[in-house]
Amino acid sequence: MTFAGAGWTHSANGVQQSNDNSTYGDTNYPQNTNDNTAGMSMGVYINGGTTATGYDLGCLSGAYAFLIAGYGNNTFYSGYSVSNTTGAFTMPNGFFVADNNGTTSTGYRNGTSVASGGGARNLSLSLNPYLGNDNRGGPGGEPTDRRYAFCFMGESLGSTEQSDLYTAVQDFNTTLSRQV
Repeated sequence: MTFAGAGWTHSANGVQQSNDNSTYGDTNYPQNTNDNTAGMSMGVYINGGTTATGYDLGCLSGAYAFLIAGYGNNTFYSGYSVSNTTGAFTMPNGFFVADNNGTTSTGYRNGTSVASGGGARNLSLSLNPYLGNDNRGGPGGEPTDRRYAFCFMGESLGSTEQSDLYTAVQDFNTTLSRQV
């Protein structure tokens, strides 16, 4: 992760940006890194901040890959390429994952699928998703002030793996006394 901009605060509780348009964390992990067979999964563990509008992880250039824990309306959005998923909840604390297995995009909250939709990823999208903002060939101007205690990107994970990962991440954050 490469942190850009002056608005980052690093603490024992995690990393949080100041909701500044030019502040973001470059994941250095292009959306087209894994082929469609391997799929892709990305997620964040949020333990603070607000429900303010903004991208938690994202990139957009014709096609997109994104995860928004709360877009100012208590709705979780996740998606790859031309499909997205939504699920309603209150205050965006917890572990949020956007997953695409090559044919289906699924949004997970705390290890449980909350919504899914069809659609393969657009493998021509070579932008890196940004943490705390979206990448549109540079910061897209939709930052968030949420605090992140964990972030990951990798190949698609099945539902059992999602549940197991949530348990491991929750245990990790509990050990550090920063769980939600």
